[in-house]
Amino acid sequence: MNIFNIFSNIIINAGIAQGLLFAILFRSSMNQRSYFLLSLLLIDLSLIIFRIHYLNSFLLEKLGQTFMGAGPFIFLLGPFLFFYLRSIVLPDTTITKKDSIHFVFFAIILLLNTLIFIIGRENNLSVFLEGIVGSQWVFLILQFGYYAVHAQRLLREHKKNIVEKFSNVERMDVTWVNVIIWVFGIILFFIVIATPLLIHGMNLHSYNNASAIFFSLILFFVAYKGIQQRIPNDSFVNIENGSPISDIDNILKLKEKLLIYTKTNKPFLNPELTLTDMAKQMNIGRNMLSKVINSEVGDNFYNFINKFRVEEVKTLIKNDAKKQYTILYLAYEAGFNSKSSFNNIFKKMTGLTPSEYRKRQI
Repeated sequence: MNIFNIFSNIIINAGIAQGLLFAILFRSSMNQRSYFLLSLLLIDLSLIIFRIHYLNSFLLEKLGQTFMGAGPFIFLLGPFLFFYLRSIVLPDTTITKKDSIHFVFFAIILLLNTLIFIIGRENNLSVFLEGIVGSQWVFLILQFGYYAVHAQRLLREHKKNIVEKFSNVERMDVTWVNVIIWVFGIILFFIVIATPLLIHGMNLHSYNNASAIFFSLILFFVAYKGIQQRIPNDSFVNIENGSPISDIDNILKLKEKLLIYTKTNKPFLNPELTLTDMAKQMNIGRNMLSKVINSEVGDNFYNFINKFRVEEVKTLIKNDAKKQYTILYLAYEAGFNSKSSFNNIFKKMTGLTPSEYRKRQI
């Protein structure tokens, strides 16, 4: 065994093992639905790698066929990825019977492969069924095209939601899922190119080895990025709590109450403050609070809270008792939780960097 085979086996076996390991770790996470779906995605990748690397050679030897490379499992990647993304954007959305349509391609390919296995390859029906199975990559491309379009829609919705519900959005951006979709597109391109080469004489071992390594690298990437993501724990479902308020006069009074409460009680000092938290503190409905901020204040929750944080930093900078502290320390004291987000927000709202502003106060 040469050095390349040794390293490739390490990567492949690590991919299979890590997919199962991360799946177990994600199952114990706080946001069970999102991480449960991510664990299913990783398990599916592990099964694909195992099938390609270990099972295909056995199928070819014993049955004279490999059941087309990754087999039915590859048709689960798109649905699991889509459900995972949807669980982040719309955490209260559950998988219903209607969602079973997402597994149609998986069921069809699994059924066809099973029929071929049962009736044998010499049967005329098997020849016809193998022709359909041999065209499965066309269905796969259509499937991922569908999910790519809908993933973009969910990402746009997510970006809008987080600034309406959270005061800090660091590490909440899930655009990495879009990158993963493109990576899956590259995988499809690889398979579309490699499958004809296999049919026309490409060495089966080389094909299986390259495919297994490729999927292993994808698994590492998905698991690594999944660990990094901060899954929002503030529900987006429209649940009202507190006292209902409807007429215009009361809405205007609520706006005044909001501004006074925010200035006096300084809830923005909590770096993890959410719209739900603030609504509970003020004993009003969350949707009503969001409406007041959007329509009466003319902003989203993220900007509203961070304007107060910027003003708090400016006040601390002017405070002689705070001059010995760094600007970053003052930013954390005001409720910011990231140097980069603080600098960006401060510059956007004042037109000056924090350092420039401090120099002007001397």
